[in-house]
Amino acid sequence: MIASPLLPRGGPHSEVTARCTAASIFSSLLGVWQSVPYLFADFWGLTRHRKTAAAGVDTHAAPYQVYLFALATVPAAGLWTGFQQAQKLYAIVGAMFIPLLAVALLVLNGQSRLVGKRQRNSLPVTLLLLAAVVVFVVAVWFEIQRRLALG
Repeated sequence: MIASPLLPRGGPHSEVTARCTAASIFSSLLGVWQSVPYLFADFWGLTRHRKTAAAGVDTHAAPYQVYLFALATVPAAGLWTGFQQAQKLYAIVGAMFIPLLAVALLVLNGQSRLVGKRQRNSLPVTLLLLAAVVVFVVAVWFEIQRRLALG
């Protein structure tokens, strides 16, 4: 079982905990496999072909299928890297998630032609997203300054 190494041995609820943990891991994997290629295909359609989100996403189209294939094969490159290098890459990509999400939301939800006038970002939402990007840029700037001072 995938979750077995994560759990303590024994106890009255260990089997239930193991099953619940395995179920949550499975549902998380299933959610990623279903939603991320769909989001990419929707983004691709909105920015390249369609004018509105009402057209939906074709899960048999090339953008969805290519992203699904990449999602299944690209992580295999980790088999040829060391564990510490993979951890560092995962940390860097994970740290970039919120600022990149903020930029994507600013770009995509800031255009009335893509989401309609009613669904556009409001001023407070736009300011919060900009604040997230600014905080990240400032943190990166300080880290670069710190590294240059040490080196």
